[in-house]
Amino acid sequence: MNTHGCIRLATHQNNALFHFEGDVRVTLSASLDQCIGELFANGCQQIFVDLTAAVNLDSTALGVLARIPLHQRQVRRAIMICPSEDLQLLLASMGLIDQFDLRDDWNGEPFPLDTPLHCLTEVSEPDITLQMLVIDAHKRLMSMHTDNQERFAGLVADMERQLRW
Repeated sequence: MNTHGCIRLATHQNNALFHFEGDVRVTLSASLDQCIGELFANGCQQIFVDLTAAVNLDSTALGVLARIPLHQRQVRRAIMICPSEDLQLLLASMGLIDQFDLRDDWNGEPFPLDTPLHCLTEVSEPDITLQMLVIDAHKRLMSMHTDNQERFAGLVADMERQLRW
């Protein structure tokens, strides 16, 4: 298992699978956000998020994932596979549990698991673009759970202040 963090993508018949491995941090969030936008722009109907090999996701990655339901309002609810109780607690504490159809395993899911996976590469974004992504991701989390407002208000305010300089 990759402990540094990797996100792999597979697509099949207007469906997409994101397979998270290891410790996924902000450095992959721009790639994830860009990929999600492209998938929905090209007619993606269903997203699967596989956290079976994930160790941790930082708050920016969680905030980017939290934007998937905003894209999927007119299509099927995203399915998240997460057998880890620790990650399920993290998802619940951020308010993500209600945003996805959470499953413990792949039983009965229609995505062919033998579909080839391709690693998302880190997108080199200008600092200001990455800062705006971090702010947007945390604002999304803040809108989902009252604890997140307290948890991230200082970070968002500091980052917005830096952007104005």
